[in-house]
Amino acid sequence: MISVTILTKNSAETLQSTLESLRAFPEVLVVDTGSTDATLDIARQFSNVRILLEHFQGFGPLHNKATA
Repeated sequence: MISVTILTKNSAETLQSTLESLRAFPEVLVVDTGSTDATLDIARQFSNVRILLEHFQGFGPLHNKATA
C-alpha cells in the first residue's frame, strides 16, 4: 500500500485542493505541528486522512514518525 504524508502548520489555504488531488490514495497522513487556522477541520473532511499531532522535530524525523 502507498501512503502519503503531508506535514502541515496553518495550511488551510492550500490543503483542500491538495487533499482533493489525493482522494485515490487509501491513506493520507497529515502530520500537524500546531495549526491555529482551519487546517485540521479541512483534513477531517476526508475519509482517507489520518491526523497525527506532533511537535516539529525536523522534516525527516516527522516523515519517519508518520510512516512508522
